Formats: sequence, C-alpha cells, structure tokens
Amino acid sequence: DLISTDVIVHFPRLVELNIVSEDVPDTLRLLSWIRCPILRIFRIVDPIFGHNGRQLDSEVLGALREFMDRSLPPLETLALVYRTLPDEIEMYGPLLRDLLRPLRSLKFLTLKGIIVDSELFEDMVFLDNLNEEDHLSLSTCPRLSGLLIAYELPIALPFRVAPQAVEKMIRSRMNTTLGLEKVELKLPGYRIYIWSYGEPLRNIQLE
Repeated sequence: DLISTDVIVHFPRLVELNIVSEDVPDTLRLLSWIRCPILRIFRIVDPIFGHNGRQLDSEVLGALREFMDRSLPPLETLALVYRTLPDEIEMYGPLLRDLLRPLRSLKFLTLKGIIVDSELFEDMVFLDNLNEEDHLSLSTCPRLSGLLIAYELPIALPFRVAPQAVEKMIRSRMNTTLGLEKVELKLPGYRIYIWSYGEPLRNIQLE
C-alpha cells in the first residue's frame, strides 16, 4: 500500500504516467500527492477490467480533476479503463464532463467501461457562432483528434446516448482546422459505429 503523505511530490520532467491498479484507495492516494506539470500521456487502467473488475469509485474522478488543477499539464492523451455502472450515470456524467472541460490540449480520449451521457457530446459541439479562437477557449476538448468510447460490459440496466447528440458533435467538427479524425463507439443498443475524417457522416444504427 502507498503511504499517506501531506507533501506534494513534484515530477517536473514526467511526460507519461500509467496507473495500472485495481486498488482504488492507492490510486486516490497517489493522485493526491503528485504534481506533473508537463504530463502529456495519462492512463488509469484496472488490470482485471471486465465483469469482475473493481468498480471505479466516483472519488477517483474527483481526485483526477484535483490532480489536473494542481498540475495544469498540456495533456494530449487520456485513457480511463475501469468499470462503472449504468444506474450511477447521474453521478458519473457531471464528474466526467467537469474533468474533461479544462483539457484544452487533449487530442486522444479513450473511455472503456466508463459510463457516458448525451450531455458529454453536447458539450463537445462546436457552435456555429464561434470562431476557431473561441472554440479553443470555450469548447470541451477543442483539439480532440481521436475518440474511442466502449461500454461492452454485461449490464442489467440499459442506457443509451442520443444518436442525434453524437452526430451533431461530429458534424460540427468534421470540416474545421482543429482536426477531429476518428470516432469509434461501442455502446449498448448501438451497432459499432466508426467515423473517420474524409468520410460522409453516416446515421448511427440502433439495435
């Protein structure tokens, strides 16, 4: 187990951090005492991810947001691979959006087993009345190039992201210079959906 400490440990040259742990308390402690101001790649992964994996404590998303506020890194890649439950979407949805909103330099986002809602895609829409400079300062993840969201765990309670929200987000970004290049979705009630730059926008097919 990690030892608790009130001292913030500074890693001024760390550019990549991978936390592979099923021990949520240890992950919380680690996030609470590190500062990584030039971090560009960050992954948090449950090594036994799947139906028997440890459920992600909502505190981890809060601790991750505090870590980001403390470090202010130019993060380009974020991956969260953990198990969350659909019946807690009202809790995880706002926490996830709150985490992603300040990540202006993020280019690649991977969420596996993480519950998402329609509001996440609505937050990512580029509004027609904004220019590129406005998008960079006001939009969620404005530099996003690749997005992978997969929720393939057996679930008792179905959830569904509104297809219109996904399509509107892609359409708003597909012809901009900020460079959305690929979206891959594997969600309950969806057929696998993949869109790549240069392709026409297809309607999302529901099962």
